[in-house]
Amino acid sequence: MKTYPTESIRNVAVVSHANAGKTSLVEAMLFNARVMDRLGRVDDGNTTADFDAMERERGISIAAALCAFEHRATKINALDTPGYADFVAEAIGCLRVADAALVVVDANAGVEIGTERVWQYADRYGLARAVVINRMDKEGASFEGVVEAVHRRLSSKAVPLHVPIGSAGSFKGYVDIVAMKAFTAEGAGPERMSEIPADMADAVRAAREALIEGVAETSDELLEKYFEAGTLDQADVAAALKPAIQSGHLIPIICASATANIGALAAADLVATMFPAPRMEPFEGTKPGTDERVTREPSESGPFTAYVFKTIIDEYIGRISLMRICDGKCKGDTQVLNTVSGMRERISTVQTLRGKTQDAIEEADLGDIVAVARLNDTLTGHTLCAQGDPIVMDPTELPESMFSASLTAKSRDDEEKVAQALGRLSEEDVALRFYRDHETEESIISGAGQLHLELAIRRLKEKGIEVSLGKPKTAYRETIRARSEGMYRHKKQTGGRGQFAQVSLRVEPLPEGVGFEFVNEIRGAVISGGYIPGVEKGAREGMARGVLAGFPVEGVRVTVFDGKEHPVDSSELAFKIAASRCFSETARKCQPILLEPIVNVDIVAPEECTGDIISDMNGKRGRIVGMDPAGANQVLHAQAPLAEMGAYGAELRSMTGGRASFSVSPSRYEEVPAHLVDGIIKEYGRKIEDEEE
Repeated sequence: MKTYPTESIRNVAVVSHANAGKTSLVEAMLFNARVMDRLGRVDDGNTTADFDAMERERGISIAAALCAFEHRATKINALDTPGYADFVAEAIGCLRVADAALVVVDANAGVEIGTERVWQYADRYGLARAVVINRMDKEGASFEGVVEAVHRRLSSKAVPLHVPIGSAGSFKGYVDIVAMKAFTAEGAGPERMSEIPADMADAVRAAREALIEGVAETSDELLEKYFEAGTLDQADVAAALKPAIQSGHLIPIICASATANIGALAAADLVATMFPAPRMEPFEGTKPGTDERVTREPSESGPFTAYVFKTIIDEYIGRISLMRICDGKCKGDTQVLNTVSGMRERISTVQTLRGKTQDAIEEADLGDIVAVARLNDTLTGHTLCAQGDPIVMDPTELPESMFSASLTAKSRDDEEKVAQALGRLSEEDVALRFYRDHETEESIISGAGQLHLELAIRRLKEKGIEVSLGKPKTAYRETIRARSEGMYRHKKQTGGRGQFAQVSLRVEPLPEGVGFEFVNEIRGAVISGGYIPGVEKGAREGMARGVLAGFPVEGVRVTVFDGKEHPVDSSELAFKIAASRCFSETARKCQPILLEPIVNVDIVAPEECTGDIISDMNGKRGRIVGMDPAGANQVLHAQAPLAEMGAYGAELRSMTGGRASFSVSPSRYEEVPAHLVDGIIKEYGRKIEDEEE
């Protein structure tokens, strides 16, 4: 593919709810662009964008794919994105670097929750967009019903540019009410232009009037002209349509059946002729290593700057970095700086992608989306710059993980392999997290949902690594409610030098928020000063071991006030053992209780769902502490025990039809209700044993 100037590039994200036909639409556009000689089908597992084996097996998109093609002297970088909620991070990353979005809606199912979600992200990035009502040839298809749903749930600015010819089994084309021509097709053959069917005259006239009215409302001048004349002429409509779409004042709706290759050519035409070229707006970032904000004015002659929005791990090539050029140009055989890692990288070859097919290009202009292979230290969210003028662009803001599970390798030999393999997977999938929880001593994997984690585990198994998932443990704590004193004598004689230490400790509770205090009240020489550190270490070890169920103890003051030593057999180790056991025995008499972590939960949901959410939160021993409006949604601020939140992501998705999201942050620890203590001890508690001497 040749190098295209900025004004001849279109970056478009193809987004929707799952199973609306995004991949099929991209496939049809590629077929019409003559980059392939057959039209692939998702059901047959042979589409260009879904090239991963797991995608072809399941018939769904799991990862975003770049499919670049040429149409009307324009390079279109089509970003095919997954529709399942578990993979929404892929769609968000593509919307971040796109300049417009094709929002695909199923003609039968209508506007679904996934469509609403990606529409909101398109709003965040200020993208021009168009709606493609797809699958018009399926039973139950209703163009008018979907248009009404688009107006009600997405935008009142949406205006049809098509009137479908037929519906369901009789669908064979559409009338373009801008050109006022009909287009029909049979099989996967080319669309043919014809005259508008006579029986559609009234429907076309009404749609044309709605379009003219929508165009008139995009400017005061046109509105005045419309009121004076009662209409707008063809020249007015044609001149106003493109700027209205690019500014978002008007959102076109077209119809299609991607699998029958009807409407795909119109979609490509709309992208090439109506959507904006890459934006030349200033962008912000920080100076490397600082929090100082800087602003850049992009230009073709500016210093090379690119944002890496996706990483692909290829079995043979290795790491492939997809990036948008935000300033300057990109050429092969160039040294650049990764401003996040601080490492130099070499761009050997600049490529454009069509699914997994790679085409080398000499250089890429400002605004283009390209791929670079084999960068050593570059990951998703990193910035690449000319070495003399660095900037760190802000990473893409993604939703928090909705689902977590503990991960256990089936064999010790696999433990190290698991960490390495998941590290590689998380390079490609930024929504996947893997870490070690040192408090519960578990490996935790987190993602957007259960399907997300299941597919990650499937990839591990394909590499010969067997693992199992479980419910993560809760990091409970223990504390005391009363004061007590105790004495312990440690004496051991096995021949030769023995061990001897005697300590008396006072254990008492501290105010909330104070973890531990150690006080030395020894008077005289009953315990030498050199042994006191051993006493403190022993008390800390006893606290770490727990006294009720084996969880760490906090909020205590330990005072050593008496003791004895032996001139030969005493040592710091002996005093540490004595103090540890003395603490355990004494703390058991101090009314020990169990504490559980309480978290802050912020839930964003439609107002009609708040009643169910509040009721459910009450059932989790949680409480709502506040509510704030957020556009059409409400933000509920709640506090709940962490132990009750393990499956909350799946529960909230089911409760609200996937229309809500939530985030969690630590708050404090509170006493576990008495009726739950025995069950927690039985499930989580560890047998408290004396340490080896």
